[in-house]
Formats: sequence, structure tokens, C-alpha cells
Amino acid sequence: MTAPSPEISEAIAALIKAVDQCIALGEFNTAEMLIGQGIAIAPGRREVLLRRARLAMIGKRFPEALADYRAVVESVQDNARIWTEMARVAARVLDWDTAISAFNKALAFLSKDASLWAELGHAQINGGRGAEAASSFQKSLALDPNQAEVWSDLGARQIAAERFEDAGKAFEKAISLGHATPETFKNLSIARDWSGDDEGMLNALRRAVGMAQNEAAARQSLGAALLGCGRLSDGWGEYRQRFDNPDHKGWHRGIRLPRFDGKTLAGQRVLIWSDQGLGDQILVAGLLPGATAAAEHIVFACEPRLRPVIERSFPGLRVVSLTELHTGKIDLRDVTTQASISELGPVLRSDLSSFKTHTGYLRADAGRSAALKQKYDQMPGKGPVVGISWQSVNDQAGAHKTISLSDWGPILNLSNARFVSLQYGDIATDVAAANQKFGCEILIDRSIDAITDVDAFAAQVAAMDVVISTSNTTVHMAGALNIPTLCLTPRVEGRPWYWFKRQDHSPWYPSVRHIWQTRRGHWETAISNAAAQFNVLLGSR
Repeated sequence: MTAPSPEISEAIAALIKAVDQCIALGEFNTAEMLIGQGIAIAPGRREVLLRRARLAMIGKRFPEALADYRAVVESVQDNARIWTEMARVAARVLDWDTAISAFNKALAFLSKDASLWAELGHAQINGGRGAEAASSFQKSLALDPNQAEVWSDLGARQIAAERFEDAGKAFEKAISLGHATPETFKNLSIARDWSGDDEGMLNALRRAVGMAQNEAAARQSLGAALLGCGRLSDGWGEYRQRFDNPDHKGWHRGIRLPRFDGKTLAGQRVLIWSDQGLGDQILVAGLLPGATAAAEHIVFACEPRLRPVIERSFPGLRVVSLTELHTGKIDLRDVTTQASISELGPVLRSDLSSFKTHTGYLRADAGRSAALKQKYDQMPGKGPVVGISWQSVNDQAGAHKTISLSDWGPILNLSNARFVSLQYGDIATDVAAANQKFGCEILIDRSIDAITDVDAFAAQVAAMDVVISTSNTTVHMAGALNIPTLCLTPRVEGRPWYWFKRQDHSPWYPSVRHIWQTRRGHWETAISNAAAQFNVLLGSR
């Protein structure tokens, strides 16, 4: 290419100076007009393309800016500033591979720039290279150890790497430097929990309460953690704070009855309502026998889907629909106070020793269950009929409680079992893939819709010899029906408070045995342990 004449070079230099002045003064339209003139005079000129890229960034036209940076760096390999700018604009368009590469190019010249190492770490996380990010954060902190947010970022990476002790130290350092945010305390509690440090976990949550914008929600989290540690007398009061949380969708709002004072049920005429998901409603229904025995009169409100099962299981109990209750269609003249059923915890479950053994408190439709049992007993193969469920659709914790059916090999390869899907939702593709992969025959009974017909689902679960399931509604139904059940239980994230830590058998459901997750994000060992426990269970029958 012919070198530009001195006159053109001089004109471009003057134009660049004018563009820089316009940008500094915020006269972007003028700058853009001048850049257009420069492109016309000297197409592809590096200095002009660079200014056009910077002006595009100011105008948030990031794809245009990135295209110009790509053209510029082809001829400027040793300019750290340009590599840095290119990395940042690539991050804006979520081109993480380009951003990571450009940050690394810049750091070849700016290896002492702590903030640049931190930016690289964030790009690596977003680009799916989280394992590399920890090293970048550590290099950043070695240069400037007073970066509170980077310590918190490092802690999150160390949790992902299962380095929980190191993660806890990183979060503590972040907090000591002023990064005392609810998210930091939450992450610190997770690190302590995985380390087996119950006190450290609880202390992190206590520290979060004092600075949380939503104190009621923070106290609810602390209460759930105390309950999960089996500290029921301390936990119930804190957990009750969820009713003061404006984000909590409690049924108590709009019911014109005074709240139960939590002292005694004797002589009380109480409307008891369940305020959480279907599985939780099944679980706390186990408090109804104690409540009806202690109180003068009970009215129980539950999801309409659960009502037929509850009415059959507790004859004589007045059962009403939560939906109708909330719309004011229920006559409440026979009660004088109201309570969430979990508010009966301090009265009926003050400690772990107050749990009573039982042989099931729900009753399925016996005729329907017998017919299903007869149908399943005719399935090909030999051995007990095993109901399986592997997903949770919980909005917050479902991902932590879901185990891909493709990972169930040790269970589905059992030769002494026949399998029926108890999983709700559209699971035909999952089942077909597992049947092909493992050479098994998982039955999908299309006559049962577990989502819309809970009574039918109860009959189906009652027809099982054994249930193996991740932590979802299936476990609650099986436990309440006293079906031998192996529950694949998350250890920290996704573990509901009522699966008490380090308890192999559930005090709520004597027939449920917990098969605990042993590693964060991994279920291989738990699946293998469940297969082994299944054989032990058969041997004890």
C-alpha cells in the first residue's frame, strides 16, 4: 500500500486532535462528523478507526466499536490501552472469549494492574472458565489486598471449587474491609455449612440480620437454619418472622381473625391454614392429630387438590379450601383465632424428642390403590415395584434438588426391581432416554395426573413397595403414607429446614431414610449409596 502523503498525514493529525477535543468537551456529533471526514480522506487509518471505536462506545454502539477495535489491533499488538478497551467492549457484547484474550494481551504489559486482573476474573466467570478466575482474583489481591469485593468474588470461586475453609476466610476478609452485604453473609453461611461448622453458619446469618434491608426475611432465614440444626425452641420464633416479610405470600392477610398467641391450644377454636407448597402442606398435616387432640375445635384450610386426601385421613375434621378462604367464601363463625399450621410447632414440636412415631397419617383411596397395585404387579420382570422421581420444580431450590435421570444408572440397573415413574410434568423424553441407556422399562402411567389429581397420586404412591426420590412432593406423600422411601437429599443448598442435618431417618416420616449428597453439585455417591440401601431395605423386609 502506498504511504500517505505528508499533507494527508498532517491533515489526519490535525483532525485527530480536533476529534479528541470534541470528545473531551462532549461535542459528540461534531466528533462523529470529523471522523467521517477522516475515513473519507484515509480509509482504514488506525488513528481514525480508534477514535470511531471510542465514540461508538460512548454511544453504546458496542458491536460497531468491537469491529473497529478488531481492525486496529491487527496493526497494534503492543498497545496495552487498546487491548484493555477492546476487552471491555467485548465484555459489553458478551463476547467472553474475545474479552478474556484481550485482557490477557493487556496484562502482558500491565501485570501490576490489580483491577485489570479482577476484570479478567469476572470475564472468565462469565465465559464459563470459573476455575481460572480464582487465580486471577488471587493475583489481583496480591497486588492490592484491600479490594473488598474481589475478596468476596474469590470466596465465591472457592465455594465452587469446594475449598470451603478458604472461602470462609475470603468472605470474612471482604466483610472486614466493609463489604458486609446480605449476599456476602449468605455465601459465608454456605461456606461454613459445607465445612460442617454449624455455629459459624448460624453466626453469619445472625450478623446478616442487623444490616439486612428486609430484616424479617433475614430472620426467617436464620430461623430455618436453627430449625434445620434441630434447635427447634430457638428456631420457631425466628421462622415465624416470615409473616412480617412483605414478600411472603401468607394466607393470613385478609383473614379477620386474631392471631394465635402460640402459648396453648387448650380450649382454643382455631382456623389452621397451610401457607407453603403442596409438599410442605403434607408434612405439617402431621401436626393435625396433636392439634385436634389439644384444641376445642379445629378448621383446617389447605390446597383444594389436597382436600379429598385430608378429609379421608381425618374424619370429623372440618376441611376447607385455601382458595375459597382467601376469597371470603368460608363461614368462620365456629373459630375465634387463626394460625399457620407451622405456628403450632412451638406447642407440638418443641424439640426433636417431641416427635412421635407413626405408621402414616394420610389415607389413600383403598380401592383405587389396590387396583393400581394389581396393575403394577403384572409388570414384566421380578422384584418389588419401585416408584421413582427425580425433579423438583421449586422456583428457588429446584435446581439443587433435581438429578438428571441419565445419572440414575446404579439404581436403574438393579435387576431385582421394577420401576414406575412418580415424576410429575412432561417426562416422556427423559424416561425414553433412560430406558434406552440402561436397558430398563420405567412405566409411565398416563391414567394418573399427579399435578391436577392429588388424590389419584396418593393412590398411586400407596401402590408402591418402595419409593426412591429426590426431595420433592413425592417424598412427602410417600412418608405420610408410610411407604419405605429413600430420599436423595441435598446437603446444603436446596435442603429444606425440615430435613434435619445429619439425620439419616426423618422424625417427620419414620419410613423415610435420607441418602445425603456428599459433594456440592454432585450426586454420584448418593445415587450409589441409594442403590446399596435399596438392597439392605429388601433384606430387612
